Amino acid sequence: FALMRIVLGLFTIQCFWNLRPYWRMLWSDEGLFTVEDARSRMGGSSLSGWTPQDGFLDNWAVAKFLWGKHSIFFLDAAPGAVDSFMYLFFGVLLLYALGVLSRVTGVLAWLMMSTVYNHNALYLEGTDTVYRTFWFILLFCRTGAAWSVDNVVRCWWLRRRGKLQEVGNPPQPGQSPVYKLVPSWPRYLMMGQLIAIYTSTGMVKTGNVWQNGDALYYSLNLDHFYRHPNQIQLVTFLQMIWVLPLATWITRIWETAFPVALLGAGVNAFERDKANGVWPTTPTWRRVLSYVCIAGVFACLAWLA
Repeated sequence: FALMRIVLGLFTIQCFWNLRPYWRMLWSDEGLFTVEDARSRMGGSSLSGWTPQDGFLDNWAVAKFLWGKHSIFFLDAAPGAVDSFMYLFFGVLLLYALGVLSRVTGVLAWLMMSTVYNHNALYLEGTDTVYRTFWFILLFCRTGAAWSVDNVVRCWWLRRRGKLQEVGNPPQPGQSPVYKLVPSWPRYLMMGQLIAIYTSTGMVKTGNVWQNGDALYYSLNLDHFYRHPNQIQLVTFLQMIWVLPLATWITRIWETAFPVALLGAGVNAFERDKANGVWPTTPTWRRVLSYVCIAGVFACLAWLA
């Protein structure tokens, strides 16, 4: 979780920094939408308790704003305000990556990212949806329990009071370990989310271009993925020697059959519990539920096939 906090924080900075030349066009009132158009088209119910003259009418109006499709750019979308907000956003992301008040900075970063995404959806693609979903799940992880300023300060405070259990030492009453255990259920949500992403994208890869193995060839020649002057010649060569057709078919099979990974994870957990003597003592309802889940995975695989 700590590694994911660091990587996702830095990658999010890079994601929005890549859009630096387009900040003014995408989000300012001198770009695609004037501030009045943005409020009327996308503000919706989130601005029902706000007026340009009085601002937010009460605390309930602020809560509705954050609960709805909120964006700070509905309130002020001047180019200078947009630039200031983005640099502040980067600062919060950097603090989160460093693990400074990770619970608070994580929620702030997610709200600020939602502010940007909610203002203009014209440029969004699948990458942005992945960022939003995994960021939301990451909010429930205790990402600051390791490799963070939070944990460094915590260990310093406990060591000063003589209540820190140093790494490698046996547990002692009244002492807290350097790395506390964290709940694992958010990881299972991430696993389920990843399976849903791969499976759904694999199921929509239909048509002759995928069956014939031409999909990657056409995709790499699109303007969206064009990066180098000699890319067309390289892509054509790879298509001729059957590298791209094989990659196309492997991609489709990999994504559509990704629920097998869920089955593998379940069987691996079963074998581990069985070897540790946990499985025979498991309550009957949990054992039955496990069998039902495995049967459900097989049913899904049969339907996909």
